[in-house]
Amino acid sequence: MSPNERRKILALKVITLIGIPLAGLFALLYAIAAQWQGCVFGLAIGVILYCCRMGIRSGRPRTTYFLGSFILTLIFLIILASGTGAPYNISWFYILPLVFFIFLELVYATVFLGITTTSLFVLLLWPNLLGTHVYDSHLVLRFFVVYGLITLVAWAYEATRKGYEAELERQNSEIRAQKDFAASLLEALPNPFFYKNRDGRYLGCNKAFEEMMGLSKEKILGSSVFDMAPEEVAREYHEKDEELMASPGKQVYESRMFSRETKQVQNVIFHKSTFEDNTGCLAGIMGVVFDISDQKKAEAEKNKLIGELETALAEIKALSGMLPICSSCKKIRDDQGYWQQLETYIETHSEALFSHSICPSCSKKFYGDQPWFESLEEK
Repeated sequence: MSPNERRKILALKVITLIGIPLAGLFALLYAIAAQWQGCVFGLAIGVILYCCRMGIRSGRPRTTYFLGSFILTLIFLIILASGTGAPYNISWFYILPLVFFIFLELVYATVFLGITTTSLFVLLLWPNLLGTHVYDSHLVLRFFVVYGLITLVAWAYEATRKGYEAELERQNSEIRAQKDFAASLLEALPNPFFYKNRDGRYLGCNKAFEEMMGLSKEKILGSSVFDMAPEEVAREYHEKDEELMASPGKQVYESRMFSRETKQVQNVIFHKSTFEDNTGCLAGIMGVVFDISDQKKAEAEKNKLIGELETALAEIKALSGMLPICSSCKKIRDDQGYWQQLETYIETHSEALFSHSICPSCSKKFYGDQPWFESLEEK
């Protein structure tokens, strides 16, 4: 329902609320005075007002407008026909079109004002029709001019209002489309996004931020960092926000973020900046969160591997030093004073493995006098 229709409904509610008791009171007074025509008229007005009231409650505004217009037209036509209280009631005829065009629909107001104007025209042609000479021809012509001007102004205003409302609706549609696009764009961001006011209360966020925090948007909006994170982490957030608010601009720093869903603290990088309202005043902070937990884990694994390689390299370098070795059996003495086979010592202190064989010189030395060796050597 438009604001214009809401105003009309409110005005008719007030009219019916006041008019129904008054109509009943007038009907009672006329009945006491034995003026039954006035009593019937009062009751009829009360019934029509009650129908208007029911039309409002049942959600039928057009029916209500019609009945309300009918009531006003009937009242003023009766005053016009009877001439009661003239010329003091002449001002009522100026009020009538204004009431029509302010509280009723334009078409209904024009129709019922046309009925009143037609009645004035009939009175102008037959001034003695009802036995009254209250309204002279000049006064009736004056009403024609006033009613005509009011009708033209009302239709011109309605055309202007509709054009303005159409333009306003077009602008609102563009604004809604831009807001929807911006909201869709933020929701499509893979990184968590948020923005908060100067008091540190969250005003909005995207789905990725909800998932990272492990909370729904309804619980996030209006909350502060102290409502969503452990005190130690929240205090760090708050201090950084205060620092950025004190020096508006951009802010990038590495920190941690607590997830209520996983009960874990993630390593993140915050990219924050301040934003302003339409008056140019500082309004709050918006930021994007980059999760670097995987990078931190990979970096830790890399450092561990480097440490292991350095340890292995140190062990390898230890073999390159001076080793006590037996000149006869070639055993090596370790740091604890025990003698070990050369192969055992090297395999213990390095990743080398031995595969035993015999060289040609030793083969000839040990097996040179054997016939099978001489035949193998000849081949």
